[in-house]
Amino acid sequence: MKYYIVPKELEIVIDGVNKEDTICNFATTMDTDMNTYFDVLSEEEYEKYKEEHSDAAAHKRFVIKFMKNELIEQFDVPEDEANDVAEDAYSIYELGDGQTEYECIEEAFANWENN
Repeated sequence: MKYYIVPKELEIVIDGVNKEDTICNFATTMDTDMNTYFDVLSEEEYEKYKEEHSDAAAHKRFVIKFMKNELIEQFDVPEDEANDVAEDAYSIYELGDGQTEYECIEEAFANWENN
């Protein structure tokens, strides 16, 4: 049976008898803590994972790009710092406290400006 090991931005396929065997094989090879950095998915779980994460990842990139452009154009944040501030704004937005994307930009800008 084939299982998919899915770290943050990389996909690795390893043959294994079961999830535990697959984790052990990969952990031995990579000498890392699998539970912290990776998840092991069956083919069916992996297909669902790809569907769910590809749309979410694309949306996140789109929103961060929008936030970065707003920070550069409307708030005069230097381009070399705008991405970090935009990622902070997105982190605020992800909290789901009812703030709009623009309110999150304003809050992240205020935090950046005060530091």
